[in-house]
Amino acid sequence: MLLLSNDPFYIVGAEETVQSENTITYTNTVIGTKFSSTNATNEKYAYWRIPGMVITSNDTVITYYEARSEGTDYDGIDIVAFRSTDGGDTFGEPILLAAGADDGITINNPVMFSGEEGTVHFIYCVNYGVCTVCNDAATSSCAHGAGVFYRKSTDHGATWTEPVNITDSAQPELHDVIATGPGHGIRLSSGTLVVPVWMVLKDKGWSLTAHGGPAGSVQVSTLYSVDDGATWQLGELVPHDKDVCTLPNETAIVETFDGRIMLNVRMNEVGYRALSYSNNGYSGWSELAIDEDLIDPTCFGSMTSYKAQDTTEEDILLFTNCEHKSARVNLTVKGSTDNGDTWKYRKVIATHAVGYSDMAVDSKGTIYILYEVSSGQYCRLARLDYDTLISDGVTTLSSLEVEGASDEFSFTGGTSYSIAADAGTTVSIQAKPYYGNAAITIGGNSYIPGSVYEHTVVMGGDPLQIVVSHGSESTTYVLNFVPKAPKKSKVLHLNGSSFNDQSVCLNHMTATNVTTVDSGKFDNGAYYFGGNAKLHKVSTNGINPGAEDFTVAAWIHPTTLSSYQHILFWFGSYANGQIFMRTSGTNLQVIAKSPGVAETVLTAKDCIKKGEWQHIAFTRSGTAFTLYIDGCVVATGNSAAVHDFSAG
Repeated sequence: MLLLSNDPFYIVGAEETVQSENTITYTNTVIGTKFSSTNATNEKYAYWRIPGMVITSNDTVITYYEARSEGTDYDGIDIVAFRSTDGGDTFGEPILLAAGADDGITINNPVMFSGEEGTVHFIYCVNYGVCTVCNDAATSSCAHGAGVFYRKSTDHGATWTEPVNITDSAQPELHDVIATGPGHGIRLSSGTLVVPVWMVLKDKGWSLTAHGGPAGSVQVSTLYSVDDGATWQLGELVPHDKDVCTLPNETAIVETFDGRIMLNVRMNEVGYRALSYSNNGYSGWSELAIDEDLIDPTCFGSMTSYKAQDTTEEDILLFTNCEHKSARVNLTVKGSTDNGDTWKYRKVIATHAVGYSDMAVDSKGTIYILYEVSSGQYCRLARLDYDTLISDGVTTLSSLEVEGASDEFSFTGGTSYSIAADAGTTVSIQAKPYYGNAAITIGGNSYIPGSVYEHTVVMGGDPLQIVVSHGSESTTYVLNFVPKAPKKSKVLHLNGSSFNDQSVCLNHMTATNVTTVDSGKFDNGAYYFGGNAKLHKVSTNGINPGAEDFTVAAWIHPTTLSSYQHILFWFGSYANGQIFMRTSGTNLQVIAKSPGVAETVLTAKDCIKKGEWQHIAFTRSGTAFTLYIDGCVVATGNSAAVHDFSAG
């Protein structure tokens, strides 16, 4: 029997990684006066975006947001904060830190720093540092209210000083647009306060409403204070190759355990983060270098450090972002025990639509992650401990790439994937573990991380296992290739020597009361069907004709011509769509039926001969059906519409 598919068909999907809520607690953070888990809108605000978070010296949790009147970066925006004194279980009333919503003013990129003895520092920008009246970068003397501003609290964020204009400290003569953070800043072990900033340089043709432009027009630096916020200065620009690190912008910051300062930088349409290090947080920056273990869809991520609580734990740098090259999904925490050289741990926090996130750790070692859900309709707070962070072990992949498949492959961190690929083609696979000492095998073969492994795809479902192991731990990733049949290829060809498909498709059959015999016509024999005999295949991914054109053909040799039907080919079910070819006495018939389309019947009368070999075939081309015997047309017909057998 031979089935020809003129046009490929396949199903492709990816299994999501679902994180149990028994090990990570989630809170729909209270924001606004009328909050629900599906929409944070109240009378004044439509979206709560750009979340930030700090934890003060007595473990007060402060979260803060851009409370937007509409949905864009340039709406009227208020900066609103909330405090929790019970570890994030509940939050108090909103605290308005900067007001712009009523007047249509953009207040943007709020950043807080947690200091000693209840001190909290707060910096934000107005209109991205651009005065829309003067059409130039604002200065501290600008009468229209744009620029960079600073406030301070000495009681764990309960009350705040009046705003101070520190725009001149950010060197407005250097840039037009300026944006702090977002997320949080840090207080270094030296006492210096540091926050990353990104700027659009002068004379680059930028405006307030333009966040993209020519390579080299955007620069990253830091704003820092060595006197606990009394004065501020702009640090050196971070060097980068503009053709490699495209438009570096929103940046996370952390102090490593060896005393360096790391910047973890978002870039436009690169697909990865980039890292730079300094010894003091404001000068001597290393050139930005892409870290291909940190996949990124051009979205803000966050960093913080986890200090070991006892000798059973490790010091870990933590990084969180959307682990995807193009979509804001799959919020993931990664952990490095070697100051960012490699990423040993990985924990998926949420696989659904997420966005910006920020992180903090309290004095008890609880890790807090605040993140946007559904483009800022609301924000969620996740909390986990050290044991939960490392519970996935050291046997996870940091990256997995598959080239040569029919559709673009995207590694989401899950362990099982269905991938469409043409049968007979060779795909290239590259994988890297988070932990450099983990071992990898692909298809049972030892694999060198980062090298190219080639796999030739066959039909019928083609699972390939990638096993990451370290010590007694292991994680298995399964790539299940769900192949398209090559155009006009044989997707089922049984030649009589066995019940296995002889094409590249490997749609092997199960036989009931069927034997192979020497027919005298074919070298490899034929099949003899006794009473109630059949060849059967339940899984039909390589046989299903769907709504496409196809051909079914076989040689038959009837030993009797009774009036009972003898099924030659059957696909599908009556309810979901079916097609079959049968003999009844000397007649040959094809019947097709699918939901919503009237039954199509082709009948060729008195054409089947007892005791002779005959070649039978039928084709479907669109709505046209043709029935052949020994190469001659014996019946034709048309369906009212194209039958779709995909659900069969």
